[in-house]
Amino acid sequence: MERRARGDRTRPPPHVDERVGRRAARRAGAVAEELDATPTSVQMDTHGAYSADTYRRHFGSWNAALEAIGHEPHHTSARVSRDELLDELERLAEERDRRPTATDVVEAGAHGLATYQRQFGSWSAALEEAFDGEGARNGGSE
Repeated sequence: MERRARGDRTRPPPHVDERVGRRAARRAGAVAEELDATPTSVQMDTHGAYSADTYRRHFGSWNAALEAIGHEPHHTSARVSRDELLDELERLAEERDRRPTATDVVEAGAHGLATYQRQFGSWSAALEEAFDGEGARNGGSE
């Protein structure tokens, strides 16, 4: 059996069946179509035939799995501006007709919760700037 070099993510480990990868990609595509959006790993765990961990093991990462089905990853390593994050909180608030929760961000947000925590110092500080501060975009209403 061929051994892969440590850290080689260019192909799946030798024990991963390629048929499973193709089947998993088709099923992920079906979930994306059902949701009419790029699925998050949480949505895949809820709606998918395979867990997000299965995709991570086969494709090397969740983002690589999304790319394999022709979707853009939700989270990338590119730096996201404060304004982009505040715009996203506003979008989520409008979509839900209330102030978004951390769960909303994890399930339907374009950026991870940790991104808000890094950029604002905490999740609470991000909410405060978006909805309660002097420059609040939503006038502080919920």
